[in-house]
Amino acid sequence: MKTSNIVEIISVGDEVLRGFTVNTNGAYLAKYLFDRGYIIKYQTNIGDNEFDVTEAIKVASKRASHIFLIGGLGPTEDDLTKEILAKYLGRNLTEHRESLLNLEKYYKGRNRKLTKSSKKQIMVLENSTVLNNLVGIAPGEILEENGTKYYLLPGPPREFHFLVDEYFDKYLEREVFYSEKINVHALGESPIEVRLRNLGIDGDITVNTYAKGAFTEIDAISYSKDKTKFETCMNLIKNEFKGFTFEENSLEEAIVKRLIDKGLKISFMESITGGRLASSITSVPGSSNVLKESYVTYSNEAKIKLGVDKNIIEKYSVVSKETARSMVEALEKITGADIVVSVTGEAGPIPSVKDVGTVYSSIKYRDEIEDLSFNFSGSRENIQSSSTTSILSRILLIIGG
Repeated sequence: MKTSNIVEIISVGDEVLRGFTVNTNGAYLAKYLFDRGYIIKYQTNIGDNEFDVTEAIKVASKRASHIFLIGGLGPTEDDLTKEILAKYLGRNLTEHRESLLNLEKYYKGRNRKLTKSSKKQIMVLENSTVLNNLVGIAPGEILEENGTKYYLLPGPPREFHFLVDEYFDKYLEREVFYSEKINVHALGESPIEVRLRNLGIDGDITVNTYAKGAFTEIDAISYSKDKTKFETCMNLIKNEFKGFTFEENSLEEAIVKRLIDKGLKISFMESITGGRLASSITSVPGSSNVLKESYVTYSNEAKIKLGVDKNIIEKYSVVSKETARSMVEALEKITGADIVVSVTGEAGPIPSVKDVGTVYSSIKYRDEIEDLSFNFSGSRENIQSSSTTSILSRILLIIGG
């Protein structure tokens, strides 16, 4: 027996199948339905071909309770979705009077002759619920057969969005479900996944991890009506990763919030990252309350000018733990900020004094200096980006995140 909230989305069109058109409709509908408690089990892309569309409907009818067919409702010969569904369900097509009047008005307003092919857009399956398309021609439809609901929607995004937003809250019941996301940083997706599996989470709750670059997102979903069970699961996960989680959308947002809450100021002296650390912070509203000042010291001369020890650079090289520490000490003298951060390294592609990907950073907070070293690989962009996110993650851990 099929679960009542299982969904399959079938997007019809050669242009979608071949990648000429990005399927934004499918993504929008999936998010819309998920937020209302539906389980999106399958998304299928097929071309404008009668056999393929028929087979897709046949397969979907066996495994989904709600089947959404997007596209193929237009006036051309290869727009066959509606006709194929009618044939599969054994239903006749009838003229929809209101849509016909809309079509006639459309053609009259443009001094064009109404053609037979254009009228195929306003044909609907008998005994269906018609969704009037007030921003286009082809109406949407909802119909039910043997416990399965079918939804016909036009492909043009403007028309598709209108029909979904205008009608679906009326015709689609919200299902009970619980969902929560937790962001975990500084641990890595694979170790996080292993620790999650060892928690013995209840089988009614689905937990997945998604790598987001700077952090890992943990998604937990339950379609059970047992709210207490879900809350117990979430508390278990939060306790497992205590100290490594944040609720904000990004590391920089989490850092700015905590700096504001603690009344702290931060400053940067950057070399390899070229201002990316400061830029990340200033991208967050309210950052003027926490970023005191920042410097990009790309050359040795710039570093020395701001107080970095020349002898240390000459002895250990500009890419070294010692230089990073000298940078952070000089920065503290200049700014007096509560947290001072330095970074130096080799971005490549041609090495100067150390192997490409070698990065050193120092962070001083509450009279303690923490020295960091990294060895990244990849392009110049990858090395700079990895340096930025790794240092931001460490800052968040240090200030309490």
